[in-house]
Amino acid sequence: MPGDLPKEGMVARLSKPGGPFVIEGVRLPVLRSGEALLQVEACTICASDLRTFRGERAAPSSGLLGHEIVGRIVAGKAGAFSVGDRVVCGVAASCGACRYCERGIPQKCCSLKKFGHAQANGGWQLSGGFAEYCHLPAGSTLVRAPESLTLQQSAWLGCAGATAAAATRIARNLRDREVLIMGAGAVGLFVTTMAREQGAKVLAVDTREDRLALSRSLGAEHTHAVEDSTTLKDFVMGNTGDRGADVVFETSGARASVEMSLQLADIGGRIILVGSVAPTDPVPVRAEKVVTSLLRIEGVHNYIPEDLVKAVECAAANQLLGNEIASRFPFFSLTDINSAFDTAQSGEHLRVSVGN
Repeated sequence: MPGDLPKEGMVARLSKPGGPFVIEGVRLPVLRSGEALLQVEACTICASDLRTFRGERAAPSSGLLGHEIVGRIVAGKAGAFSVGDRVVCGVAASCGACRYCERGIPQKCCSLKKFGHAQANGGWQLSGGFAEYCHLPAGSTLVRAPESLTLQQSAWLGCAGATAAAATRIARNLRDREVLIMGAGAVGLFVTTMAREQGAKVLAVDTREDRLALSRSLGAEHTHAVEDSTTLKDFVMGNTGDRGADVVFETSGARASVEMSLQLADIGGRIILVGSVAPTDPVPVRAEKVVTSLLRIEGVHNYIPEDLVKAVECAAANQLLGNEIASRFPFFSLTDINSAFDTAQSGEHLRVSVGN
């Protein structure tokens, strides 16, 4: 470890569901080959962080959350990146050799190490982004942060942006397709942008008009503030020639939205489920509808390295998405992380940023 680095770095540990976070010191690690130490400059609060905070999903035993990370490498070398490089971090590190890595789904690696989700008993102490430093294991996915984007404009790319890139990749060719995006949160807005870039006709629905206004600014041709299932179905059918959408992206994870998505696809349509990352009550599926309408239902969870590259390129090329929207994210220092989570809990902001 370089001599100009401190022996310890601050971390913010979640003491229990509902908080508070407690600031503590953790000794910096001894790096092995392929590993690096990242000085965290910004980490945005994702919806999954909020679910963990509220006790809706299991917290890592380390109490360290945060996986939407951008920062500078200050020690070691990770892949093509070395000291001084500013990088956007992927959400996980994979081995590259197990059965899942070889099948092209490294996000399901048999020895996956996932930022902000790790167990402390594995010896990976600096495993989350709500800290001064983050320990990057070998196999971490990293992309150079664009000079044109600020820190908080880059951080959310590592989850929201890359997940959207994975969803649009799985949907394949979207040119001239009628695409329905259910949910205009962070992932939904990225999907809107990427689908429009591919030449799709985009319909977007959400419960919030302010989010729909952002969808329209990013290229959605038709938007609808959802009140009930009847008006939602009328909106979709009225804008698709009474057929339904060629592709439905469900990004909210809300049970009612998932159930409706199965009713809003055209014959031969694809339903891409992106938002269902927390337990909900079972969703009824009419098997004969899936069979006779030739529907394809696919899930997206995390992504491959190429998706993070796509997300960074998309944000760098899109002034509104990359700069104007992200520049509105409130920013809090690490020592004020409890205020950051209070602000994020309000739901007023797409993201809230924590940094050093």
